[in-house]
Amino acid sequence: MSSLLTPHRLRVGVHANNLHLRLARLLAEREGDQRWAFVEYADGRATGEMLVSGEIELGGTGSTPPLTAQDLGLDVVYLAASQPRPANGAILRRKDDAEVALAGLAGCRIALVEGSFHTYLLAHLAEQAGLGIADFNRIDLSPAASARALRQREVAAWIVMDPHLHAELGEGGLAAMADTQGVIPNRSLFWTHRPVLDRRANEIAAFRKLLARVASFVEEHAEMAARQLSASGDVDEARWLAVLRSRDWRIAPIDAAILAEQQQEAACLARHGILRRAFDLSRSEDAA
Repeated sequence: MSSLLTPHRLRVGVHANNLHLRLARLLAEREGDQRWAFVEYADGRATGEMLVSGEIELGGTGSTPPLTAQDLGLDVVYLAASQPRPANGAILRRKDDAEVALAGLAGCRIALVEGSFHTYLLAHLAEQAGLGIADFNRIDLSPAASARALRQREVAAWIVMDPHLHAELGEGGLAAMADTQGVIPNRSLFWTHRPVLDRRANEIAAFRKLLARVASFVEEHAEMAARQLSASGDVDEARWLAVLRSRDWRIAPIDAAILAEQQQEAACLARHGILRRAFDLSRSEDAA
């Protein structure tokens, strides 16, 4: 990748499903801030691997990938977190299907992005219903393929996140049968691994300041940001604008409460066999 030719710039991974980092890149570009090399990659679940390879030095994902990375032995350091995102995820069904509780989908095919917060949401809801995640046939599909599969009755339900959640509900024919509100915190987490922090602490601290300014950037330039995000073609400008205006974009420091959320998720995923073990996150708070 061309970004590897600029080692003096912090290599920040950017993928489609982390809007904070996409917006941070827009903010940096608007201000002509050249301190960062933004490295695009397709799948946030590869963040741990890319940190190890050195392709990126900092990434942002949902709550599950840093736990998966730690389960595989990566010395993860949490740097910052988004606010909870109660309206960012839901399980959709077809409106013309009989309305059922989640337990009624036992044995059915459910589309999701396996290894993302979708997995945790399903595991948590399964426990509430007295089931295990293995009671559902999980189908790992992209958002576009998931939408198509649900509408064509190839799956019974779809776990979806924004901006696709707003877009699909706006299209009609689908309804939410459960969502993240009151179930999981559903934060974005920004993280690296210990060797990167040890050598690039100053640059990482500076990048956290850029992340902290995303909230005011969205407040002042939401229309411009929506227009630029819509250039990818998957969601139109109006729906991007609705997403931008529906979320609290402030950044939170890593504290004991956020680590406790991660600890709870790790324990849940371990109970369902997604992680090999639960582990102690009490020392993970970044002191840099």
